[in-house]
Amino acid sequence: MNLENFYLSTGFELHFLACLVEFGFIIHEIDSKFSKTKSLAKEQQKRPIHKSELFNVTDFHYDDIQKINVLIGIKEKSLSFYRLCKSPAYQTAINKSDEIFMIANEYRKLRNQIHMPGDFLQTKLSSHIDDEGPLLRTIVDFVNIDIIEKSNYLRIKNDLKYNALNKIVL
Repeated sequence: MNLENFYLSTGFELHFLACLVEFGFIIHEIDSKFSKTKSLAKEQQKRPIHKSELFNVTDFHYDDIQKINVLIGIKEKSLSFYRLCKSPAYQTAINKSDEIFMIANEYRKLRNQIHMPGDFLQTKLSSHIDDEGPLLRTIVDFVNIDIIEKSNYLRIKNDLKYNALNKIVL
């Protein structure tokens, strides 16, 4: 059960980050230790930062040691799942229903409880997700439309050579 909660939580988190990338937002934390990016790092605590805003103040630099281009002012750490689920500005940019954010946040809580193995994990919402309930229908609709349909669209659009995904049927 803990592993299933982890998988579902991770799926929501990665999808939300993918939505931000799709709309041109930076999904990694902006580093405040650089003078050029300090104010953007502070703004990022309140709202998503578009890549154009970042490129207005910084750019890529070739790292001779690593032999790669590095974007100055970006940390390796992604935005927190908490921020994606709870910040109104991020929710607006991700553009999902309030119900999806509520469900994702419940799975975020369950994922965080994975550190207590052996305990029965539950949140106020998790006990209401069953085979017949409307919450399960919401999750299935989300997966079918936001994940499977979009994946199949991108597969066709980009002529990718993998099999189409099938929708979930209850």
